[in-house]
Amino acid sequence: MALYENGSFVARLELPVLHRFLRNPDLFSVKTYVISGARAAIVKYFSALLQASAELVKHSKRPTKRREGNWVASILRVVSPLLKRAQNLLFYTQKTKQVSKRALAVRSVLFAATEPDELFFSDLLQAV
Repeated sequence: MALYENGSFVARLELPVLHRFLRNPDLFSVKTYVISGARAAIVKYFSALLQASAELVKHSKRPTKRREGNWVASILRVVSPLLKRAQNLLFYTQKTKQVSKRALAVRSVLFAATEPDELFFSDLLQAV
């Protein structure tokens, strides 16, 4: 599941986000993603490359995604680490234009992302 605040994807569930959620829950929404077949294989592959906390998420008692045995592939296991790494870049690195056009395009796409699945399967591919 992914959390959205005012339509923007929340990559990190931090204390300030929780405070805003408690004060104004109407500003937040939740979305689930169904990933299967070739896309699930791609997500697993990149999850391993990024050394995300896990390649797969255990399936909860309340099914929201398509099962693959007892596991569910999660696009958020790939996108969240990418967004966190981008957000943790030094200010200079976030703003400099002294990088390749491809790096500028990727950085721009990461900072403008609002939908994790579109970012991974569309926007990043167009940027590179």
